[in-house]
Amino acid sequence: MLEPRLMLACAVSAAVTASMIVIMCRLAGPCGMVDRPGGRKKHAGDIPLIGGLAILTGLLAGLPLVGISLSLQLHLVATAAILALAGAVDDRFGMGARARLFLEICAAAWMIVAGAPHIGCLGRVGDAVVLTGDLGVPLTIIAVVGLVNAFNMLDGIDGLAAAMALVAIGAMIVYADGNVGMVHILLVLAAGILPFLLANLGFFGQRIFLGDAGSMLIGYLIAWALIAVSQATPRDVSLPAAAWCVALPALDTLAVIYQRMRSGRSPFAPDRSHVHHLLLAVGFSPRQTLLVLVGLATALAATGYALRHLAPGSSLVTLATVAAAYIAARKWAWRAVARKHMSRPVTAPVLPLEPD
Repeated sequence: MLEPRLMLACAVSAAVTASMIVIMCRLAGPCGMVDRPGGRKKHAGDIPLIGGLAILTGLLAGLPLVGISLSLQLHLVATAAILALAGAVDDRFGMGARARLFLEICAAAWMIVAGAPHIGCLGRVGDAVVLTGDLGVPLTIIAVVGLVNAFNMLDGIDGLAAAMALVAIGAMIVYADGNVGMVHILLVLAAGILPFLLANLGFFGQRIFLGDAGSMLIGYLIAWALIAVSQATPRDVSLPAAAWCVALPALDTLAVIYQRMRSGRSPFAPDRSHVHHLLLAVGFSPRQTLLVLVGLATALAATGYALRHLAPGSSLVTLATVAAAYIAARKWAWRAVARKHMSRPVTAPVLPLEPD
């Protein structure tokens, strides 16, 4: 059962986020914080890009009630807020991928300098403990930056990034038995995500989008929570086990980046080749796609939890096998969609298919 202070913090986070959504929706148009359709963007009308800022406000309002006092946690909240504000600038004025990448690296490096635990152990294989040594710091930065961009890239249909975040947070709470301080931060974050998710799905009339501010905030906090859970002492959750919490966003991002680089393009070049685009091309509706992917992400997290007490290395080997199978299945599915598209009459609409 949640502590009363934590319950209050979550309630405040949700209430402030909901209130800020109402306020910011009225200001989004005059401030230019809207997403306009065109190009890859298929939505109708201008949609306020204020979800991330509303969640950030709710988080900052709720966290003091939890009693966040450790300097490391303050550094985490500060760097997360800076990234979210940078994402808001990107939403409003546009920011190159290299500039965003530089800020993400700086934020991760800031945390390490402040004393945040880095990835020092990858887990066990048999009786051997796999240590990272001098590679721990760069590996940590890559992991944080990678997960920030994973949630950013996955934010392609209503509710998807927020739902993936809630699945990841729920899985981490189960994995860590709620005993890690970082989990409390995630609970307050989840409370703020809930009103956004309802608004994003159109339950309150005016739809809103998460924006880069929200995807960067969520990905960054979840990344550091995974590191904290997997590197805690005693180490009850290994890094491979923790990775199952975000298996779907991570696997899809790795597959997309691999395909883009294989095609000679920038790994950050936008396209419509993510798993949600694949399901939409097959014929699923956006809401059906959301449900399928939430179910898949939950199943992957449950698989990782089931493997926790098997022989050391089982989780790592299974995760690598699932990753290889996912990449192969994804490639086969896109080729099947392409063949089906090519067999249609010339008058059929052109699908933005994944390049070979």
